[in-house]
Amino acid sequence: MTHWDIRPVTAADLDAVYAIFAACISPCWKKETFAARLDHPCAVVLAAWQEGKPVGFADGECAFGLCELNNIAVLPQYRCRGAGNALLLALGRAAKQRDCVAIQLEVRQSNQAALAFYRENGFVQVGRRKNYYTAPTEDALLLDKHLQEEEKDDETAGD
Repeated sequence: MTHWDIRPVTAADLDAVYAIFAACISPCWKKETFAARLDHPCAVVLAAWQEGKPVGFADGECAFGLCELNNIAVLPQYRCRGAGNALLLALGRAAKQRDCVAIQLEVRQSNQAALAFYRENGFVQVGRRKNYYTAPTEDALLLDKHLQEEEKDDETAGD
């Protein structure tokens, strides 16, 4: 398994990490909007690095005991190597440090690859938002992961 250097995204990393956002997520936020996340007091923006370059990122927002996962993306050539898992674990640790008890997210109901990834990482469906997405119109599935489960995962990570 590949070792990933997971660390907070800084202003110096912005261009490289935003390029991942633009390549993997459509439609993506404007670069200025993404840049503002770096200074937002509730935001947790992490990148997975390998050989000096970012290959993926996760963007969450911690407030009121919950962490909302806004975006997570890994460059196609680095997928299925553990970078996404490492990003989720790191986001969970950061969320717990901010007194969050769960990570929440929404995902298109048709995004089977993402749904499988989230389920493999302990997320469960807790709801649905009818016609939440546009272009095309589609329901969003609401998923949660309780962070107490994260502690068990961390303890057995080396097994």
